[in-house]
Amino acid sequence: MRLPTAAVAVCLLVGSVQAQVSYERIRHASKEPQNWLTYSGTYDSHRYSALDQITTDNAKNLQLQWVYQPGYILDRGYSATPLVVDGVMYTVQADEVVALDAATGRIFWTYRYESNPTRSTGSRSPRVSPFSATPCTGWRSMRA
Repeated sequence: MRLPTAAVAVCLLVGSVQAQVSYERIRHASKEPQNWLTYSGTYDSHRYSALDQITTDNAKNLQLQWVYQPGYILDRGYSATPLVVDGVMYTVQADEVVALDAATGRIFWTYRYESNPTRSTGSRSPRVSPFSATPCTGWRSMRA
């Protein structure tokens, strides 16, 4: 499911832990592989990260470090692309945006917005907004 442009705007404009992301920065997102500034990572939509710390040789050494899961799960599940900006992960579930420390999973803030209850979302529940998000998971190598 494609993350709607409105969700991206909410994630970036609701209030950042650090600084706002400029259009130029998003345009040149491929120069910041540690960040995931827009849906699919960059405007090229390759869904590819140039980071090379995890390889086929060391992937077996990864250990789960933290998990974030919303307090509720929609009847259709949840799936979307979280955004990462300067170490802060932004994720969306129904009518809630959450900012997390990407390294530790600590919640910086949660913003709940009023969704339109009459909007058709394709869900069995009419009050659910069209925004959804994956549970955000952080990984760290055992051999850091």
